[in-house]
Amino acid sequence: ITYSQLKHSTVHANDPFPPSKLKNTIEGFAKRYKALVKQLGKDKVQSIIRFNFVSNRPISEDFYLSIQELKETETVTNANNLRKLEEFTGLKNKDLRASCKSPRIWDDWT
Repeated sequence: ITYSQLKHSTVHANDPFPPSKLKNTIEGFAKRYKALVKQLGKDKVQSIIRFNFVSNRPISEDFYLSIQELKETETVTNANNLRKLEEFTGLKNKDLRASCKSPRIWDDWT
């Protein structure tokens, strides 16, 4: 299952997306993730789901790095970005880590 969000800009193509401009997208992805986990279980969902964010604009580098850090190490050293990820997803601690643990989750944020 692949969920994709496409954002295109002609005016701000070189301006990085700040986390606040990604909030609705991340909230939507998290809502779908949580609904599927409830229906199918965490392990199954992590093996079948993929969230893609596609844009001609870059993502704020520090926020992108925090997403990758959570995915690869299950920790985020930037406390402000961790707080935003928790707020946007409605997930904390082990649930937030599990949502990003699969290599298919948050895979295409470039």
